[in-house]
Amino acid sequence: MLPARPCSVCGSSYTPKGHCGRESLYCSNRCKLIAWKATHGLTAAREAKRAIRLEANRVSAAEAQIRRNERKRRVAQRMAEKADAAQRRLAPCQTCGGPLGLGRKWCSALCAKAAPESKERKASARTADKARRRNVVAEDFSPYEVFARDGWLCRLCGAPTPRAKRGTYEADAPELDHIVPISKGGPHTKANTQCACRACNLAKADTLPTEYQCLGAQPRYAPIQAAAH
Repeated sequence: MLPARPCSVCGSSYTPKGHCGRESLYCSNRCKLIAWKATHGLTAAREAKRAIRLEANRVSAAEAQIRRNERKRRVAQRMAEKADAAQRRLAPCQTCGGPLGLGRKWCSALCAKAAPESKERKASARTADKARRRNVVAEDFSPYEVFARDGWLCRLCGAPTPRAKRGTYEADAPELDHIVPISKGGPHTKANTQCACRACNLAKADTLPTEYQCLGAQPRYAPIQAAAH
């Protein structure tokens, strides 16, 4: 029986067996294969491949973490949008006070059509279109700009014209009056418009300022001077 000897690869003690035991340097075929690979340079190649695999796994793990973070961000964003949408749904319709849909001011097309700002926009567009058909200058502005400029006072009689009565048929409802009527060649500009109560606007109709004064009316403010400002 041959004496025990250490393996040349793993260093473990083993007893050689068989008629080839005197030349045996390895405890097993596995250690023999490892030694053969090391002799032929295959171990270095294997380590290089292993390093490549580890680097690829590291990059894949980093990319997976980035994707997870992106998913978390999107989930948080969707939750914030849902919370914001729920908050906006609590706001009532600006016309009827009913519940709203997502990102809307009115609950229906009827409420949108009946909204004061919608009516003002359409009325201003009709007036500007009328001026363009008559080949006169037409500016894009809101009647509320003129009303605020004139202090919500009728430029013809000096009476207050409450904003709450805009669009009503009350005698003191504020209306936009053209100092020189469009039918007489007057432009649709802020300089040629003034705040007038409904009663004075109906009485003045399409007359010029001088004609209106000849009818016996005594404006509190001079319309032509107001246009100059």
